[in-house]
Amino acid sequence: MSDAFSPLAFPPVAASKAHSAHPPELDTRELRTRSVSPSAPAIESLLSREGNGGVPPQTLVVWDVGHTWPTFSLTQLDGSDKAAPTAHASTRVQRVMLRQEGSQATLAEFLIALLPGHTEAKRWGVIQVRTSPGDPLGTRVALGLLEQADRAVLLAGAPSDKDLLRRLTDFSRSAPWGGPSLLLVSPADKPSRADRLRRSNWPRGLRTHVLEVFPGSEPGWSAQLLAMVLGEGAAADSGGAHVAATAPLRSDRTGGNGTEAALTLVTQAPGVVASALFDASSGDLCAVQGARDEATAAAGRATRMLQALDEAAALEELTWHSAKRLNLVLALPDHPRLHLLAVADRDFGELAALRWHLAVARSQLG
Repeated sequence: MSDAFSPLAFPPVAASKAHSAHPPELDTRELRTRSVSPSAPAIESLLSREGNGGVPPQTLVVWDVGHTWPTFSLTQLDGSDKAAPTAHASTRVQRVMLRQEGSQATLAEFLIALLPGHTEAKRWGVIQVRTSPGDPLGTRVALGLLEQADRAVLLAGAPSDKDLLRRLTDFSRSAPWGGPSLLLVSPADKPSRADRLRRSNWPRGLRTHVLEVFPGSEPGWSAQLLAMVLGEGAAADSGGAHVAATAPLRSDRTGGNGTEAALTLVTQAPGVVASALFDASSGDLCAVQGARDEATAAAGRATRMLQALDEAAALEELTWHSAKRLNLVLALPDHPRLHLLAVADRDFGELAALRWHLAVARSQLG
């Protein structure tokens, strides 16, 4: 990066008006920049100081653009707070404040957590970015960090979305977007906001996916959202609440059938031609939406592959490609025989989008 950042250690301080209050026991450090138009610090420099084991192989950055998702915070994962109901002993959350030389104003605040995985390759470094809504310098820093990540999540679905689109366009004007696809999280109880995001004219080269989820106020909601984005392993190992089914399949909150609602979420992913819940002991479909023949064939093949695997192996997902189709299967951990399936057109589907939609659908079956 072109900017020179000077690290300064300092004790926890009161949060500025632009940011929510944080538990005083969070370890906090400060970065100073001399640039009048700063870019984001290197993501490795933020993660390399957090714990042992070096920089994790996978990184996720989450940014609440307009402060419309106040219940999401990595502080809920902090294992140093034993009173926190979602804390896990192996997860510590640290805070970094970015300021300009000679100023006490905060350009951006980073909450950082290292999520242990089943294996080294599955470790995740997660950074939550907080900026003042509408601040152009903070926005530049946030977008620069999102562009460096392996996965990028924008908590959106607010009036500020229009300004976000404009600033993304400005950010990408000098050079095309070089980061991952953007996952735009929008409130499921306000579907018009998600529709607006899908219709937006995003900068060339930038791929976006919209997920509609219900905001939650319970302490485990932040961990649930991470599990949706990263898959069951990473977030569950952090001590967060599992979003997969933990009880018999239930009806959804609208009073309709929970399985039907979950499959509807899957079919909203780009290119999906069929979705299903199936029994891997027999290959039988329990429920299906879309092309039944395609779902039947895919469930049968998945069943044969699953039965050929070592039963002791902990399979998180199963995926395979054909000339025309992408196929993805996720297990329901507390219902070993049941699996969710998505079949998508290979020309229009994307594996990351399928994985996100299936994870969200799985959360509806808990």
